[in-house]
Amino acid sequence: MDENLVIRRNMEDLGSERVQMVKISDGIFTSRNPFQDVLLEDGVLVHCMKHCIKGGCVVYEVRVREPISDCELVNLSQKVEIVRAVGIAKSSISLYAMREMSKRLGYLKLEDAVSRIVRKMNEGMPEC
Repeated sequence: MDENLVIRRNMEDLGSERVQMVKISDGIFTSRNPFQDVLLEDGVLVHCMKHCIKGGCVVYEVRVREPISDCELVNLSQKVEIVRAVGIAKSSISLYAMREMSKRLGYLKLEDAVSRIVRKMNEGMPEC
């Protein structure tokens, strides 16, 4: 699938949906389903479209416009400004996409975030 098409579809999906975001750790938020959306407040958003697994997940460099509370229903496209698409991961699950992009791009903060998210999932996700 053409990369530009994947990014365009992913951005359209991002702009059209509201997501329940949950604070996992300092600066790390995931959707209630942590396999779809992950936001690192220091500038990374991973968005995976739940209805289209062919394209994979897109990793974006972002600027956070407004802080997100510990548990908030948001439209991510209004909360963050997308600077650029960093890459497309083949995986359709955000945690695998983060590991893939961490290895490909050398973003160590992605691997650290995956560890924190998995730890929190094992402990139990926060209730909203």
